[in-house]
Amino acid sequence: MRHGVFAGTWYPDDSSTTKRTLREFETLVPPTRQASEASTVILPHAGWFFSGPTAWATLRSISDAWSPEIVLLFGGHLGPASQPTVAKTDGWILGSLKLESDRELIESLSDSSELNTDSDSRFRPDNGIELALSVLGQRFPNARYVCIGIPPSRDALSLGKKIGTLARTLHPSAEILTAGSTDLTHYGPSYGFAPKGIGAQAEEWVKTENDPSFLQPLLSGQLLKALDAAVQRGAACCPGAAVAALEAARAVEENPEPSHQKNRKQDSDSSKPEGRIIDYRTSLWRKEGRTNDFVGYAGILF
Repeated sequence: MRHGVFAGTWYPDDSSTTKRTLREFETLVPPTRQASEASTVILPHAGWFFSGPTAWATLRSISDAWSPEIVLLFGGHLGPASQPTVAKTDGWILGSLKLESDRELIESLSDSSELNTDSDSRFRPDNGIELALSVLGQRFPNARYVCIGIPPSRDALSLGKKIGTLARTLHPSAEILTAGSTDLTHYGPSYGFAPKGIGAQAEEWVKTENDPSFLQPLLSGQLLKALDAAVQRGAACCPGAAVAALEAARAVEENPEPSHQKNRKQDSDSSKPEGRIIDYRTSLWRKEGRTNDFVGYAGILF
């Protein structure tokens, strides 16, 4: 089993604090109308204090009557030339939460020449995986998880498709949810990115121009456009994870699938996922007094 390294600092490590914090999140960001099912979620991955309400509101927007058996989580802070990596583990211990991995799928992915694997004794800690997993696990504690680090390159699309196809092939009748973990623009002197100076006009530009340059094409299924905007404009830190998750979901739906997904395919074009932003904000909402550095967060449900 793999022990999380951010428990107790970036998210609670005991069950009572976790439950209390999740109740507080629902007060801060009340649940929206619930979808009867989901194919993909895009979640932020800062500490729970900053982006937890956004991530939790997104997952609470999925009906309690539906839950995935398998979750494919794509994340990781990687460079464009980095090698994609599968977390080879039997499961995760994240504070008081214990999650099971889908060992069959992980073993099959480990045989791919396109993917590296790590181990419980040798792995690179990454909040892009662990923080998203810490929220997903609270919402879907009985799911089996597969976590993949995906670099921000165009190969993310083909990798997502291959992983989704393999997941559906191995589990033809399972309910599968894909998840992409990414924050948005990292703005300010500390991040070496301040093209609009500092002050209120900088946050306005991020919220109305830079973050939407990634979010809007992502919502409409223009995945290469979203990826390019993120890389060229600094509009997302882990865009490869987001586009891989959506491409994996397409592959899941294009292959043999449960009856509810077959019905959904008949009702709409599965190649054009329908997404809605559940919550959007920047980290300045939590900061007493304005600062020069901030990050954008969005929770999206497809």
